[in-house]
Amino acid sequence: MKLKPHLLGILVILLTALIIFFYFSTRLLNKSTFTLDSKENKFTISLRLKEKQKKDLFEILDQLSIPQNVLNGINFQLDATSSAALVYLTPITADIKINNYSINFNGHISHSPFDQTLSEEFVKAPKSSNLIMFAPNLLDFILNGRTPTTRFGESIIKKTNYPQNLINWFKLNFNDKNGQYLFVFGKNADFALLTKKDNINLYALEDIKVNEQDPSQYKEETRSNINYHLLNIAQSQNESSQTLTFFLNGKWTIFASSREAAFDVSDSLNSESDFIEFPNHNIDTDTQLAVFVLNEDKYPINQNSINFMLGEEFNAQKNNQKIINTIDAIERIQLILKGDKFSGLIKVK
Repeated sequence: MKLKPHLLGILVILLTALIIFFYFSTRLLNKSTFTLDSKENKFTISLRLKEKQKKDLFEILDQLSIPQNVLNGINFQLDATSSAALVYLTPITADIKINNYSINFNGHISHSPFDQTLSEEFVKAPKSSNLIMFAPNLLDFILNGRTPTTRFGESIIKKTNYPQNLINWFKLNFNDKNGQYLFVFGKNADFALLTKKDNINLYALEDIKVNEQDPSQYKEETRSNINYHLLNIAQSQNESSQTLTFFLNGKWTIFASSREAAFDVSDSLNSESDFIEFPNHNIDTDTQLAVFVLNEDKYPINQNSINFMLGEEFNAQKNNQKIINTIDAIERIQLILKGDKFSGLIKVK
């Protein structure tokens, strides 16, 4: 089967990390083991399947709208930058176990795409979260649609149209590489970025103006003894209001996409029961990336969530309905990267 580069790109962005999601998309096809290797900037996925388990895999592929002939193997090519990144990681090998519409995998890459290892901490995400991530730095993913900062960061999709002086402020204050968390949640695909950097002067937001000739759109609001810093970045009266909100909660400094999103995150962080605990695996000191995608019936991934994860440009791509059908059929995806080892789960509805 020949997999077209633009389709690979769409699958990659779904899990927010160019190379990492590629692992996901290929491992959906594996039964017992798989190997991804490269030669002259061309890539080949070789599959070794246990005959007695093929029926289970056929059912999962059917649920995901993936043709069964992928079991014969896949050959593909990527653009120059993506190709260089993937070559650096190959060969990639994984062992797969399939049981009751769940795919568990454990694998190995030749080199880690990240420079540092970190220690995760338990955080409480909103119950309506569709995407939760941990990585050394996730600011570029929010501002420019980049993958989490690796040795091969490259802009993929445009997520924001923030004024340049605000982007400069973000890079000065939120460009931390000591571990950040990202929540994407709710019907509007609101998001929040959590960082432990403790010397951020949120009051300096008052000096940021969308248009130099206009007064500052900064204000403060107190709710449940928490001070919120609000900045309206609408660039004209005809443009919909967008109020970015910042606040402190314990050791965390939080940037939220809206006032309501900030309140939701604050409530979940301070809740005793109404939250999703992340991560839900044993914590140690060598985690480099953790991704948790949720698509449960009560809080399904909708078009807004897809636009955030894949970019609005996704709507212009051919065959995008097939990708949407695949997303709809997935209930949960987990991925943990620790050094040159990765593990995870894909659960199909």
